[in-house]
Amino acid sequence: MSFNVSDAQSDSSAGRSPLSAALATLARFRIQLLPLVSIVALVNYFTAVNPLFFSAATALNIGRQSSVLLLVSLAGTIVILIGSIDLSVGALVTLTGILTALTADSLGALGGFWSAWRPALSSASRTASW
Repeated sequence: MSFNVSDAQSDSSAGRSPLSAALATLARFRIQLLPLVSIVALVNYFTAVNPLFFSAATALNIGRQSSVLLLVSLAGTIVILIGSIDLSVGALVTLTGILTALTADSLGALGGFWSAWRPALSSASRTASW
């Protein structure tokens, strides 16, 4: 016979009031609920400060700005999962962003575009085995 923790919890919660049982359930799921509650609280706050915040344009802008970080973090997760631990990706993205911003400031948008793609293209050509 095996002992299960959830069996012990359900046996101990049999004599509890519905409110304490609900609080116990919330305590068990707080790790999953905390990000959702935080996002709802932030959206409510920023909507109260600026009523134009809660719009489709703002959601698209937030999604557009976070897409680069999402792609880099997914790539880093895959690299770590396959066993090739490499945590320098974030530093390289930061360095590329800073250099692109400085180049775009001094040379214009086309110069910034070229400075962002030049290191990627040169490293890809060096590592490609043709």
